[in-house]
Amino acid sequence: MKTLLTTLLLAPLSALHAADAPVKKPNILVIFTDDLDFEEVNALADYGNAALAGKPPGKAGRPLTPQLDRLVGQGQAFTQFYVNATVCTPSRYALLTGQYASRSASLREKHPVTGAANVEFNTDIDPGQWHLARALHAAGYTTGYVGKWHNTDVLGDEKYTNLVVTPPIADHNGKKYGPQDPSLPENAKRVRDAYQRATAFMRDDIGWDYVSSLYIYNANGLGLPKPLWEHESNMEWFTAGALKFLEQQKDSDKPFFLYLAPNVPHGIFGESFARADPRATPEGLVDWHLGVQPSREDVLRRVHEAGTNKHMAWATWLDDGLGVVLQKLDDLGLADDTIVIFSSDHQSRGKWTCYEAARVPFVVRWPGKVEAGRRNETLLSSIDIVPTLLELAGAPLPEAGESVVDGRSFADVLTGGGVTGRPVLVEMGYGRAIVSDGWKYIAVRFPEDVLAEAAKTGRRPTLPGAFNDRKARNPTGWPSFGEADQLFDLRADPLEQKNLAADPAQAAKLAEMQALLRKALAPLPHAYGEFKTAM
Repeated sequence: MKTLLTTLLLAPLSALHAADAPVKKPNILVIFTDDLDFEEVNALADYGNAALAGKPPGKAGRPLTPQLDRLVGQGQAFTQFYVNATVCTPSRYALLTGQYASRSASLREKHPVTGAANVEFNTDIDPGQWHLARALHAAGYTTGYVGKWHNTDVLGDEKYTNLVVTPPIADHNGKKYGPQDPSLPENAKRVRDAYQRATAFMRDDIGWDYVSSLYIYNANGLGLPKPLWEHESNMEWFTAGALKFLEQQKDSDKPFFLYLAPNVPHGIFGESFARADPRATPEGLVDWHLGVQPSREDVLRRVHEAGTNKHMAWATWLDDGLGVVLQKLDDLGLADDTIVIFSSDHQSRGKWTCYEAARVPFVVRWPGKVEAGRRNETLLSSIDIVPTLLELAGAPLPEAGESVVDGRSFADVLTGGGVTGRPVLVEMGYGRAIVSDGWKYIAVRFPEDVLAEAAKTGRRPTLPGAFNDRKARNPTGWPSFGEADQLFDLRADPLEQKNLAADPAQAAKLAEMQALLRKALAPLPHAYGEFKTAM
C-alpha cells in the first residue's frame, strides 16, 4: 500500500518535471549555392521556367545529382520561393538579416533616401550588425561559416583595404606558381596573412564562432595567379571546412547553425573545374582538404558512364560534396535533429534583373517534422528565413532599435499549418518588382541624373543605371527589358515574354499590382518614383 501511495504521489510530480524539461533545439544547416538553376538539380528540373513553358532541357540535358535528388525526396520542395534580389551581395544580405537589402546602412551612405537606390554589390552587412548567426549564438547555438561571403567592405572599405593582395601573384618564367612557392616569399606571406585576417574579421567583427574555407569575394579576390583558376571554386575545400565544423559538434551539448555557401556553379562551365589545381584556394596552395570527396577525375568518369552531357559535370561535383556533408550528419547521428535548407542566391538566367532569376530552388528537410516528398506552392521569399528559423530555434526577434526584420515566419507551413503566402518584393538596380498570386509587376524608375545622361547620349540605360558597365548589359530574352511598366501573367507566360501593362483588359490588374508595390515600398527608406516619396 505504501509503495502504491508513493507512486501515486510522485507520478504528477514527474509529469510536471517532464513538462518543464527544455525542448531540444534543432540544429540548422543552410546550404546556399551560387547561380543555381532548377534544371541543374535533376529532381527539380521540371520546375524551371523553361520546363513550365513546355520547352525541353537545354543542350546540357539533365544532371547526375543523386545526393541532391535524395535530399529533395526526403524534404519539401517549394516551387514558388523567391530571393529578394538577384545578385550575390543583396541576396545574401536579405537571407542573413531578414530585411530588404535597401535597408543596408552601406547602401544608404551611397544613395540618399531622397531618391531611388541602385541595389547591387553595395549592401554590406556591417561589423557589429545584428543578423541570424548573432541571434542564434545568443540563443545558445554554435555558429559556423563556410564558403562565399561577398560583402565588399572587407575588400573596399578603407578600414580593410590592407586585406587586398595587390598586385596579384604573377606567372614566373611560364610556370604556375602558388602563394606558398619559395620563389615568391613576399607575395606568399601577403596572401596567407590576408586570408587569416579576413577569417579573423568574420569571427571578430561579423560574429561567427567558426570560419573556414572562406571566399570573401569571387575566386581571385585574394590575388591568386590566374593559371590556377581555370574555374572559380574549390568544392573539396568547402566540403572539408563543413566536415571539420560538424566533427567539432559531435560531442557538444549545444545546437549548431552551419551556413555552407559554396560558390558553385558561379563561373563554372562544363568540365573546367577538373583542369584546375585542386590545391588552389584563397588561403594558398594547401592540401588539407584533398580526398574528402570523390576525385574530379571520378566525377568525369561517372558522368560519361551515365551518358550525361559533360556540360553538367560540375553539378555532379557539387552533388558529391554536399552528399558527403549530409552523410556526415547521418554518421554522427545528427540528421534527425537537423533542419537542412538548400537554395541558391539566384538563378543564372536573368541575373541582375527582376525576371526569372528571382525564383529559386528551395528545399527544407526536417525528419519527422516536415512532410517528405511534398511539392509546396506557397509564395515565400528569402527575408522569411530569419524569422522562421528563429521561431523554430526558440530565439527572439531583435528588440526595437536593434534591427528590423521585414520577413514573416513560415514555420506553420513547414509543420503542416496553413499560413498563406504574401506578395514578394524584388529589388534590383533601379527596378522593383512585386509578385502575387501568379502575377508579376515590374517598375523601372531611373533617377533624374540617369535620365539626363540618357537624353544627352541617346543611349538606353541598363537596369542599374549604368551605360558602359559590362556586368550590367541589357540581357537578351526579355523583350520588355527596361520599360517603365511591365505586367506578366506567370501562369500563362512563365518566361515573361508578353508585357500586358498596356492591355486595357488588364488595367484593373495593373492597378492592383501597383498598389501592392506601393504598400511594399512604404516602410523602406528610399524614395521611388510615384510609388514612394522621401521620408
